[in-house]
Amino acid sequence: MKHRFAFLLLTLCLLSPLYAEEGAEGLCMDIPETLYSYEVLSGQSRVLLKLRPFDKDGEKRKKKGSFRVVDLSTGKTCWEKDIDFSTDSVKALKQGILYVGYAFSSYQQCTCLFDAETGNQRYTIAATPVYIAAETDIMLAYDTKDNSKLTAYRISTGRKLWETDYGYQRDRLWEGSMLLDKNLLLTFASDTRLINLLTGGFTSYKLNRRAQGTSLFTAATTAHFCSNVMDDGRLLWLSDNKRLVCLDRDLKRIWQHNYDKNPPSTSLLYNSGDTLYVLNGGFIYSKEGKKGEGRAFYAAYNPQNGHQLFCDLLPEAWNKKEWGEVLQFATEPLYTNHRNPQQMTLLWGGGHAWPLVDAKGNVVLADAMLTPMATFTRNQVYHKVASYRHYAIMASLDGTECCIVDNTSMIVGRLDAPQTWVLAGDYIVKKNNNHLIFIPFQTVLGKKER
Repeated sequence: MKHRFAFLLLTLCLLSPLYAEEGAEGLCMDIPETLYSYEVLSGQSRVLLKLRPFDKDGEKRKKKGSFRVVDLSTGKTCWEKDIDFSTDSVKALKQGILYVGYAFSSYQQCTCLFDAETGNQRYTIAATPVYIAAETDIMLAYDTKDNSKLTAYRISTGRKLWETDYGYQRDRLWEGSMLLDKNLLLTFASDTRLINLLTGGFTSYKLNRRAQGTSLFTAATTAHFCSNVMDDGRLLWLSDNKRLVCLDRDLKRIWQHNYDKNPPSTSLLYNSGDTLYVLNGGFIYSKEGKKGEGRAFYAAYNPQNGHQLFCDLLPEAWNKKEWGEVLQFATEPLYTNHRNPQQMTLLWGGGHAWPLVDAKGNVVLADAMLTPMATFTRNQVYHKVASYRHYAIMASLDGTECCIVDNTSMIVGRLDAPQTWVLAGDYIVKKNNNHLIFIPFQTVLGKKER
């Protein structure tokens, strides 16, 4: 027997009800000690297991292991191959198992696609992927021998679609990316570039890189630039450390607002429709201390013409006992059902209050002078953790509550012990003691889907 690991004991078992009135069946799988991670293939009843044993001391994972595909309808192992996790990687896609590494080719590095059912190698290309869009069956990769050439391939067949000289090396390109629609990809590095995924054509817009270190506010950014990107389907808004800009879908500038001579740090942008809000962290902090001379500010602009509506400087000091040493700005949409227990609503939809996370992890709505206006505990605030078709799974920030929400934000179901659940492909996976239980999402929805 080729397998170096213990055979997985797979049996069908009955789950405790997800809802008070319903039960669900799923595949119950013993978790082997060597399990490193797993991925469910989208649209298929198969799971990819990454198996990586511990060293003799039982403290660190070994470099070498294997990856195995298991059929969730029968519990049987389909196939298994060895892998060196220190240099190679595998990913479960609806097209099959995508491998990137050195083991299956004489090339310096290659990309292979294995059939999920049989393990047969469909193709091998001498390229390193930098962007994978499984839904549209497109993979962008750099040629192994010429790392300035960016090439698009069909993931399912390995067929080359187009090739372009992107102008700089692969290690400079993919600091971040954002899909604007299924055919337009925004990438970030020494400049901002918009790639047409169908043709390979691209346009560029130069932006300044931000200083190293962390800011007063820990704001989520796209790549290593100074802001997130707002997109309304027609225009884009983003910021570097010198200016706020509005661009069209061809990256042509519509308007620009220059900041003061002292460059600020990370900005977080929010577009409410008629107003573009900007919260900036001001001073840059690093291990050496404070850098730069910027001041944290809160401002609003007309999103169409860039006219500044107001700009308030934030205080340099605050109540550290209440807020903690560094304020954390809530950088993702947050929801609450305190108004209606059966429906989720945005905690904040723009305006003159900002959600901040205090030292205890609670969410506080504060004004521009950091005066608390409302406080929500971690179990009262939810964030989106996964989506399936037109449903979303939302979990409370403390991980004690989890619910399924439809496209009208109505709560259609709840999951017990939410910290043990993960949405993987078309399955909800529950960790129960030493077992993984795979339940089709359709089964979880039950009568509500029908």
